[in-house]
Amino acid sequence: MASPKTDSAGGSPRDGVTKQNISAGSSPAGDPIIAQDENEGDASDSAFGDDASVSPGITETCTNGVLQRKLYCFHLIKHPRISQISRTDFADEHPSVEVIGTDLSPIQPSWVPPNVKFELEDATKNWSWPENYFNLVHVRFLMGAIVDWGTLFKEPSHCCKPGGFVESGEINPTFYSDDGSIDDVEALQTWNRLVIESGKGFGRSFTNIENDVQLFRDAGLVGVQSFDFKVPIGGWPKDEKMRKVGQFLRASIENDLEGYTMVVWHQIMHWPEDEYQVFLMNMRKAFKDKRIHGYMRVRYVYGRKPDADK
Repeated sequence: MASPKTDSAGGSPRDGVTKQNISAGSSPAGDPIIAQDENEGDASDSAFGDDASVSPGITETCTNGVLQRKLYCFHLIKHPRISQISRTDFADEHPSVEVIGTDLSPIQPSWVPPNVKFELEDATKNWSWPENYFNLVHVRFLMGAIVDWGTLFKEPSHCCKPGGFVESGEINPTFYSDDGSIDDVEALQTWNRLVIESGKGFGRSFTNIENDVQLFRDAGLVGVQSFDFKVPIGGWPKDEKMRKVGQFLRASIENDLEGYTMVVWHQIMHWPEDEYQVFLMNMRKAFKDKRIHGYMRVRYVYGRKPDADK
């Protein structure tokens, strides 16, 4: 399971968070992503050649490329203590911040900056930190790991200080397109079905968090807002930053394509093995075809814990 990211700050945050941290490496959900002319360069996506082993993870790709490591709430907090937003990089950039990262197993690096520490913690259980401990709690990329999101969001709200923020960021790993270019791509439609059926089979949604804004309010948070982005898959966008994000995300997914699909294909769908190998081949072809303008959706939600006197 991915770790919850928790931030806390000594300042006193207030309402007024804006969209100023939206990066040029993403597109707001209502805006189309402009595709590169098919005659510009090769028709394939060759940013990493045929070797995707150098690719970063999906979490790193989306947070570094799409949001440029910036959180909506962080700019309101003056002297925060943070629990693993961008791990050691974030700690290096903000030496006054205490960074706490959590996971289910000790998989973190042995050397980290002095203001970083990692703890073993199960985010689905009662959190071990006391009430009013953090100023900013950042939870991200737990798709497929959570049965009850409402219960999860109540824990960071409890541990957050009055006036502090709770923020959640999740990716919907189904493919979309604005021009219908994925509609007849069988491999991508099969991927979308696998994503949906895996949620049904495991009892944990891999797509959207239903009623996430209301769940934040039910957890006692106020001023709740949400932001939706389109994240391209592959090097088809005309914008250079978006093209780079798409290339990294394509390589990241391709690098672990079997890991995302094998169990669902065999244990939930019970589809033939020979068809699985064809599916993998066709997925890799689709990723590199710039005529296919596919993207995924990323959604961030944040809310503030009311001041103690309210």
